[in-house]
Amino acid sequence: MGRLFARIAGFGPLDQRSAAGRRFRLPLRPRVGALQGPFRQRRSRCRDRRRRARYVVAYGCCRGAVGAEECGVEVGPEEPTRTVTRVTSRLTNQGVFRSGARRAGAGVRDPLILCYHAVSSTWPVPLATSEHALELHLSLLKQKGFVGLTFSDAERRRLAGTLPERSVVVTFDDGFLSTLRAKPLLDEVGFCATVFVVTEFVDLGKPLSWDGLRAGIDGRTDHAHELEPLGWDHLGALAESGWEVGSHTVTHPNLLHVDSERLERELRESRAVITRRVGACDTIAYPFGKADRRVADAAVDAGYVAGCTLDPVYRIDERYLRPR
Repeated sequence: MGRLFARIAGFGPLDQRSAAGRRFRLPLRPRVGALQGPFRQRRSRCRDRRRRARYVVAYGCCRGAVGAEECGVEVGPEEPTRTVTRVTSRLTNQGVFRSGARRAGAGVRDPLILCYHAVSSTWPVPLATSEHALELHLSLLKQKGFVGLTFSDAERRRLAGTLPERSVVVTFDDGFLSTLRAKPLLDEVGFCATVFVVTEFVDLGKPLSWDGLRAGIDGRTDHAHELEPLGWDHLGALAESGWEVGSHTVTHPNLLHVDSERLERELRESRAVITRRVGACDTIAYPFGKADRRVADAAVDAGYVAGCTLDPVYRIDERYLRPR
């Protein structure tokens, strides 16, 4: 019986010396590959199901809130990027896609804060969101009754207790020139946005460049134009149209790894330059989305109204460490 069980389970021959001492003792050494195939297939199927589920939720199909046909898309992994997962994670957590009492309840008071970077349909990097995907996100938010606010306006309304039932803050980090492609899409749904710029690159007009960013070019020249920054003329026009211009520091360092003197300079100088060129700078997005208590305290001292990270939504959520 023991030998038959061992064969069925995929184990090697019984150790006769061990079996002599205990009748059904098995050496529990599976044959190489005997069990790996089925388990690998199962893991692969589970991973595919999770991946499909993310994209279904991404287009508002969770629990029947809205069908794929209503979104006008074919659900699949080719179009959405990592941004989609963050968008839908926040929407799901805030009850936008939930059925039952919560979806039909009084509504959502905390603003939904979304983060985008470049807007491009041809640049195949995680930082880029296509115009088509962005249009879908915005139209879904509008359909669900969200009101678009700038980051600083949302914080002031939060403090005053006058936030709309459902509000969304659309933010763009780094100040890519391609951010301008988002302007007509936001205008179409009546939303404004907040763009966080790295002032040294805006001043010099040179392509954006820091650790990890140029990897998206990988020696190719056909996407080099994607690193062009916004200019002060662009930012001034955006500000006049109702957008907010916030700080992304002077040079885009990881603020967790700089000393206190440089931290103060990165925060204060960038705010001063933007205020002088655009008229106001009340908010900051920390480079790489990284900040701790020391960085948050420095933002307070520098005079910012609020700051945001790229932490998951279940992490710390307070005025100078808002997750997106």
